Amino acid sequence: MQNAPEMIDHFIPQIYFEDMLDMIMNVYSWKSIIYTWYGFDNDPDFDPSKEAEFAEEHGIKVITLNEDREEELYNGGKLKELLLDKGFVCFVHTINDESVADEYFNHGIYGLYTDSLIDQK
Repeated sequence: MQNAPEMIDHFIPQIYFEDMLDMIMNVYSWKSIIYTWYGFDNDPDFDPSKEAEFAEEHGIKVITLNEDREEELYNGGKLKELLLDKGFVCFVHTINDESVADEYFNHGIYGLYTDSLIDQK
C-alpha cells in the first residue's frame, strides 16, 4: 500500500473467529469486514446466535456461510430471524449450479461465491 495508499479502502478483510477482529483493527480502521463462519465448520460448540450478536455489536454487516450452514439456518428458521431481519448481508459459497443459486437468492441470500456461474444478462 506504500505506492497507492488510497487503495486500502478498496479492500474488505475477512475474519474467521472473534479474536481476529482486534488483530485486523490494529492494522487499520476498516470500514467493512466480512465475518466468515466456515471457520466453525468442525466446531461442535458453534452458536449462530452468539456469533450474530458478536457481529451486530461490532458493526459487522456481512456474513459468509457455506451451503451446509445456510441450509441448517434456513431450515431451522433462524436465517431470517438471526441475520436477514437484522440487516445482515449474507453470502454462500461455493455454488456452481444456477438452480441452486436461485434457491439461495429466494432464501434471502444476497450473493454467492462461485467458480463458474456468470450472469449472461
